[in-house]
Amino acid sequence: AQHLESGCNIIEAVNYYLLGAQTLYDRYSLQESGQIIEHVRTLLPEKDENVNTPYTTLSKIHLLRAQLMRSFGKYDDASRELDLAENIIPEKPGENYSHEEWMTQKFKMLKLQGLLAELQGRFEESLEKYENAIELIGMAFKHRWEKNNSDAKKDDNPYRPKEIEKIKKEFASDPDRAKKKYPDLFYY
Repeated sequence: AQHLESGCNIIEAVNYYLLGAQTLYDRYSLQESGQIIEHVRTLLPEKDENVNTPYTTLSKIHLLRAQLMRSFGKYDDASRELDLAENIIPEKPGENYSHEEWMTQKFKMLKLQGLLAELQGRFEESLEKYENAIELIGMAFKHRWEKNNSDAKKDDNPYRPKEIEKIKKEFASDPDRAKKKYPDLFYY
C-alpha cells in the first residue's frame, strides 16, 4: 500500500490499507487497525475536485471506524460514523455500487446499527435494524437460490418474501430460537 501511495494511486492504496485495517480488526488488534484508518483519512482530501474518491471507499472507512469506536465503547462516535455511512450508501444498488458491494456494505451498516442500538438500550430500534438485516440477507439468498435452481418453481424458494417475513416475526418473538432454527440465515 505504501508503494501505491508513493506512486499516486491513492484509491488503490486506500483499499489495500482498508483490507489491512479490517484484518487487524478481525484479529483484535484494535489500536493498530485504528492507526491505519487514521492514516487513510489523511490520504483522502476532504474537498478536492482532482480526487474522485469512490463512494464504496468512503463508506468502508466510515463502517470500519464505527466498528472501532464501538469496540472502544465510544457509542456516540460510532453512531456518527454510521450516520455518515448511511448518507453515502444508497437505498438500492446503482452506478456507484455493484449489487454485491451494496449488499455487503448495507448489511454491515444495519448489523452495526442494530448492535449499537441494543448496547444503548434502544431495543425497538435495534429489532428494526436486525429485521432489516434479515430481510437483506434473505433477498441475497433468494437471488442465489433462483440462480442455482433456475428450473424450479419460484414457490419452492425457501427465501421468498413470505418466508422471510415469517422468519422476522419468529426472530422478534424469540431471537435465540430463530437463530437455531435458521442457522444459515443467522450465520452472518
